[in-house]
Amino acid sequence: MSDNLPWKTWTPDDLAPPQAEFVPMVEPEETIIEEVEPSLEQQLAQLQMQAHEQGYQAGIAEGRQQGHEQGYQEGLAQGLEQGLAEAKSQQAPIHARMQQLVSEFQTTLDALDSVIASRLMQMALEAARQVIGQTPTVDNSALIKQIQQLLQQEPLFSGKPQLRVHPDDLQRVDDMLGA
Repeated sequence: MSDNLPWKTWTPDDLAPPQAEFVPMVEPEETIIEEVEPSLEQQLAQLQMQAHEQGYQAGIAEGRQQGHEQGYQEGLAQGLEQGLAEAKSQQAPIHARMQQLVSEFQTTLDALDSVIASRLMQMALEAARQVIGQTPTVDNSALIKQIQQLLQQEPLFSGKPQLRVHPDDLQRVDDMLGA
């Protein structure tokens, strides 16, 4: 078993790849601070972005809420205005008819004053004729004037006509008839 080679101690090869330059095992403090600073700056930037995003989202939510409330109020006011205008336009023919009825009622009452007086005169003359047995001779115009004066003294026929309405409807009737 002799190979005639001198004896030599075996050592295993280094398995790590060779380094291009020498890196000391203990790093100086400046490099540690430099490595920590980018990490802190990165965290600070991330926190700023998160705060900005939270503020942005809060602003959007608040803006939506204010916009919703403002839109609701504007829509409500516009709908109320539009509804009132539509109701007035629908009630315009009814209002015109009511005005016509009121004016016709006053005309009818004025005509009734003369009709009632003349009719009462006819009834009085007929009653006198039946009692006396003959038609009395009287001044018809003087008798009508006297009957009209008596009617004017009667509370039922004196003053303006009155329209009685339920208290809940009073405002509406005032608006329509212009009390």
